[in-house]
Parts: sequence; structure tokens; C-alpha cells
Amino acid sequence: LQLRKAMEYANKAISLRHNHPAGYLLRGDVNAEMDRVEEALVDYGRAISCSEEAVEARLARGGLLLRIGRAEDAVKDYDWAANKYPDDPNIQYGLAQSHKDAGNLQDACTAYTQAIQGGLREAGAYLGRASIYSQLGHWDEAISDYTAAIDLDPENPSLLAARGSLYLQADRLE
Repeated sequence: LQLRKAMEYANKAISLRHNHPAGYLLRGDVNAEMDRVEEALVDYGRAISCSEEAVEARLARGGLLLRIGRAEDAVKDYDWAANKYPDDPNIQYGLAQSHKDAGNLQDACTAYTQAIQGGLREAGAYLGRASIYSQLGHWDEAISDYTAAIDLDPENPSLLAARGSLYLQADRLE
């Protein structure tokens, strides 16, 4: 019922001003929530075409593209947003996630670092960078990031196990 009402208001906003991004952004969000991915991507694209400054639409589209496994396409939206707002740690985090999923490990590591240095206090940023460090064999840096993630979320057994498995992996390679 609530999604139907949200869709109704999105359509009203679009009919009121078809060249304004807000209605398309909302309709894209509703479609994404309903797992109507293609419709959501079209609406986000329309929001962006209404205004090049529609950062929210680029971030929403990037997040959806990342969710459906189109990381290379997500990188483009997050990269655009990161160039526009380079000091926003949340945008840097999204950029890092998309680079990581696209296999661009060095770019992902750089973006995770920028997010963390920008003040993002989320275990996921440290966890993402730690996994890259471990893939690259940089054990001390990986352990340091797992420690930071655990400090942020000390009751998370997955983080503790991940750090423990890193020690196991490092021991096997020595």
C-alpha cells in the first residue's frame, strides 16, 4: 500500500514537471524497491537527463547497478559523483565498493582510504580494504584494518572469524 502511494506521488510529480528529476528519482526508488530493475534504471537515467546535477540519481543508479552485478557501470556513476564531491566519504565508499566488485583493487583501496580518511566510521570500509590487502599479501595492513573494523563492531562474530582466518592464511603462506 505504501509503495503504491509513493508511486502515485512520483507520477504526480512527473506530470507536474516532466523535466524535473525529483519525480523520476522517487519512481526509480519505488521501482527498485519492487525489484523492477529495468524500470528503475530508466527512471534514474531520466532524472539524470533532467539535471546533470542529479547526484542522488547517479548514486541510486550506481547502487542498483552494483546490486545487480554491473560493477563496471556502477563505477561510472560513483566516479562522476566522487569527482563532483571528492570529500564525501559515503560517495568514496560507494566508489570503493564498485571498484572492488569490478576487480580494480588498487582503485578500490584508494577509495576506501579516502572514505576512511574522510571520517567514515563504518566497519565495512575497513573490512573492504582489509580484504584487498589480504589478496595482495599485505598481511600487516590487513590485520590492522580488521582490528579497526572490530573496534567499530566488536560484537560481530564474522569480523572476528575473518581476522582469524587471515592469520591462518598468512601462516600457510609463510
